Amino acid sequence: MLALMFDMNMLWEKFVYVSLRKGLRNNAGDCAIHQQPHKLFWRADSGRQTRIEPDILIKHGDVSYILDTKWKIMKDGKPSVEDLRQMYVYHDYYTASKTALVYPGETHQKTGGNYIHRDTKQLTDKECSILQLTTEKNLTEWQKSIYREFESWVGTSKMRDNV
Repeated sequence: MLALMFDMNMLWEKFVYVSLRKGLRNNAGDCAIHQQPHKLFWRADSGRQTRIEPDILIKHGDVSYILDTKWKIMKDGKPSVEDLRQMYVYHDYYTASKTALVYPGETHQKTGGNYIHRDTKQLTDKECSILQLTTEKNLTEWQKSIYREFESWVGTSKMRDNV
């Protein structure tokens, strides 16, 4: 019943953001993390503009990672086409090295995937992963587990280089 009173998408996004910010501060101090950075995306003839806003942008030197949190259960264990399209645009606009959709899950699970080139039909280097994160009883341990999953997805050595 309490879940009906709160925007669970917003709470999930904020919790993942704060957990990653703490982990980055303690383990990879030269990373910058931003919540909902925005860029202009489209403008109507009338002058009205639309912008895009990924939930979380992490920059480590010239490398960018985009995370978009989703408080929902994937249908048949697959992300929606709309969510994948959204991540493709983020990949392009933010020149991201990797993007990921972040869902709550029953187990920690990472599923990698790459977009397909529209002309050659070959896999591109544009990666969009699915990260499922479980809950923990202890809040501190839960936040640490979120950071560990992120670090594992990025690759520990990549995050700790130049630190």
